[in-house]
Amino acid sequence: MNLPNHSEPLTRVFDLLNHLQKNFSGKVVFGYRRNGQWETISVERYIETANKVSFALKSLGIKKGDTIITLTPNRPEFNCVDMGALQIGAIHVPLYPSVPEGKLIKILQETNCRIAFISAKSALMKILSRRSEFPALEWVVAFDPVEGIRDFNAFLSSEEMPGNETWLEELKSKVKPEDPASVIYISGGSTAVKGVVLTHGNHVFNILNYAKANHVENVKSTVSLLPLAHSYERTINYCQQYFGVRIWYNDKIPGMQKDFKEIRPEMVVMVPLLIERLFTSFEQQTLRSGWMISAVARKAIQAAKQAEPGKKKNLIQLFYLLLGKLIIFPSWRKALGGKLHTILCGGAALNPAWLNLSNAMGIAIYEGYGITEAGPLVSYNLKGSCRNYSVGKPMNGVEVKILPDGEVCVRSDGVMAGYYAHKGASHEAVDRDGWLHTGDLGTMDALGFLTLTGVKKEIFKLSSGLYVNPKVVEEQLRKSRFIKEAWVSGHNRNFLVAILIPDFGEIKQKIHGLEQLDNASLITNKRVNELLTSELKTGNSMRRGPDQVLKFTIVNDEWTVENGFLKENKALDRVKLQQHYAEILDSLYSKSFEL
Repeated sequence: MNLPNHSEPLTRVFDLLNHLQKNFSGKVVFGYRRNGQWETISVERYIETANKVSFALKSLGIKKGDTIITLTPNRPEFNCVDMGALQIGAIHVPLYPSVPEGKLIKILQETNCRIAFISAKSALMKILSRRSEFPALEWVVAFDPVEGIRDFNAFLSSEEMPGNETWLEELKSKVKPEDPASVIYISGGSTAVKGVVLTHGNHVFNILNYAKANHVENVKSTVSLLPLAHSYERTINYCQQYFGVRIWYNDKIPGMQKDFKEIRPEMVVMVPLLIERLFTSFEQQTLRSGWMISAVARKAIQAAKQAEPGKKKNLIQLFYLLLGKLIIFPSWRKALGGKLHTILCGGAALNPAWLNLSNAMGIAIYEGYGITEAGPLVSYNLKGSCRNYSVGKPMNGVEVKILPDGEVCVRSDGVMAGYYAHKGASHEAVDRDGWLHTGDLGTMDALGFLTLTGVKKEIFKLSSGLYVNPKVVEEQLRKSRFIKEAWVSGHNRNFLVAILIPDFGEIKQKIHGLEQLDNASLITNKRVNELLTSELKTGNSMRRGPDQVLKFTIVNDEWTVENGFLKENKALDRVKLQQHYAEILDSLYSKSFEL
């Protein structure tokens, strides 16, 4: 693959703008939907708007080292603010629009943010409700009209920008590769947050080394589905700009099928949860067809999900796979625009059934692995260098080693500068030799393919890529007088489930008529299940979506140090619990019932 020409090397993120100007002048770089219609932004307009952002920020007194926050769904203006801030040495703190109010307050306080860019009135309400708690915040700018708040166009035109750009070149020259560019907040509990500091050099390392992959070969356009506050999407967003890929922004996931049909992308980036939702919707639509199509489709889809690449298939499987390719899957590909050939998947582990199904459709899924603290890219599969169900080989310039206990450690120029305002935690994560201890467990085969096998740390990811701290949820569950012990699971799944040991004595006091029942009878009693369902619903109402437990089961067991379910320090042995209750977990995720 021919890489774009760049006579001047990229050393800082905003050098991408010069790269775009030299390689893709006059071309469209972004597309977005406004009032139901698609509109486009050229390379020249992108650069001009970014420069206006730089000047407007400078005029307000924002200087090198100051932090700016964006709180918005995906939109082209995100990139303009990003580049505009970075050009003057400011630090960009991108946040999810759904960030809980408590976490937002902590971030505003910790970063001493001076200006926030928002999209919706709901974000403004989060800020105004606790305004006195973060005095450093001086300005709020709204991308969309919000009564009483300066809008983005007024912000850009508040002062006339000088005709020459000597002021801008002077400011840009003061920004070095080792200077902070981003603080990306990650979390695992309801209020705990840590900001990962990534320098310009960290970002550029990822851009240039990922460019050597062939993921964007023959790609002219893509639909951006993951939040740009997500480190993986942000990095791929930079890489796509590097190759001049036209990026169409979609801020409404439920409407993504419509966008696929209209944009006809060749490649998209998704987390496992989105892949599951997309293919499940196709499956359900097809199975609602006439009985004959439905009968064929059910067999074809089942065969596709079980068709492991490279594994020999029997005649029945081959027959139904052929029927799928001739009758079922063409309409699915058409619904995706007809041109999609590549899905990049990261953020969590993908269920092999979906990978098999996608391959049967003729759409390659390349899984990769990253962690925000690594910049984030660590490894990925490539066309011609792919091992299904693995997360690929380490990216060029990335070293990976597996410790004796199985922990994956990473060393590269992409590894973070540290956690913002948390030096102690930084030293715990990155050792004196520069190895980042990821907390993930894995193995590496003789050919260098990395496979993730579990987590060492208690915090894990759902299939959506969102972090969850099960310990926090478990502690909240145990506050109920009816729950003696709780274990929460959900690693690489799309929601949390819980296995509960009830306090049978408290339950008998609460519900009359159960006194004569033994514990084995109580765990299947309808009134007991209704009581615990009510308890979990009450707890869920106080937690953010990813931290909510959607299914549970009751067991008549004891967890002790002696039987191995508790460690010596009385903490849950999650590996032992996972192994012992594996079948129960699978049954919970297969049932349609939810709280």
